[in-house]
Amino acid sequence: MTYENDKFQVLKSMKVPDDFKSNGFVYVLSNECMPGIYKIGMTKHSPEVRAKEISASTGVPKPFKVIAAFHSNNPASDEKLIHKAFAKERLSDNREFFKLEDNELSESLNEIRALVGPERNGETAEYAIYDSFISFRHENELDLNEELIEQGLGSVVGHLPAVKNFLIRAGIDYAKQLISKYNSSIVINTDGSVVMVKSLEAQCFDAEVGNEPG
Repeated sequence: MTYENDKFQVLKSMKVPDDFKSNGFVYVLSNECMPGIYKIGMTKHSPEVRAKEISASTGVPKPFKVIAAFHSNNPASDEKLIHKAFAKERLSDNREFFKLEDNELSESLNEIRALVGPERNGETAEYAIYDSFISFRHENELDLNEELIEQGLGSVVGHLPAVKNFLIRAGIDYAKQLISKYNSSIVINTDGSVVMVKSLEAQCFDAEVGNEPG
């Protein structure tokens, strides 16, 4: 994979792909029979499937609905973090139900977003606030010898990890130059193409000083 002349498209807005899933979700569920009460939990699978499971197990006449789901790299840890942050609103230590006033719901969801990460199908520019590398593509790890031979460089003689470490450090140096040049995060799309996405924070800074992507 080569990147000609280091020319990359710089985007200010890019939706997270519909089929993207990190390691799981922190979700917020509501139920018509429980106004003002919300279930905040985690799942490593589909929030909708989890909502159906909870609906079947609680015996509540109306089904639970997903009102928000946030991508999480560590769902179990993030769930504990959110439960701690909303400890005063929790109805019982043994259950994951929280009382949130309707006029506070939007603010509460924003707080969860800030602690966990972007909402499902949200903006990649939100990820870019905290992370320099964002990948929506799943790949197997390369076989270094095979890749070097394919690139016409021959194989490795001697200690392979030392060569891997050298290439990783060289790649990081190159990536740092790109991130600094564009003041943006590196995003790998599902098709393997690469774009730069400017974080919301960087966009606000550019607006203040009058910068444009270079």
